[in-house]
Amino acid sequence: MNRPIDTLVKDLPIDNPMRTAAENSQDPNLKYCIVCKKYYEPAFSDREEAMAMGTPTEKEQWISGICSDECWCNFLGPEK
Repeated sequence: MNRPIDTLVKDLPIDNPMRTAAENSQDPNLKYCIVCKKYYEPAFSDREEAMAMGTPTEKEQWISGICSDECWCNFLGPEK
């Protein structure tokens, strides 16, 4: 697939974060965490399986896209 972003990042250094993000976004198995801004592979390969057998954190990977308990704590802030 030749997307405009592919054309823009092809000449960037291999360790450039923009190039890494563009390359990772092409992998259908990866999801993007809105908190830590990293790509991750969910614990389950599909939503239905996660909802049936997953822990709350594994389910949230498919519901919200937040990757971990640590990111949830950062997203919600300190407990009151």
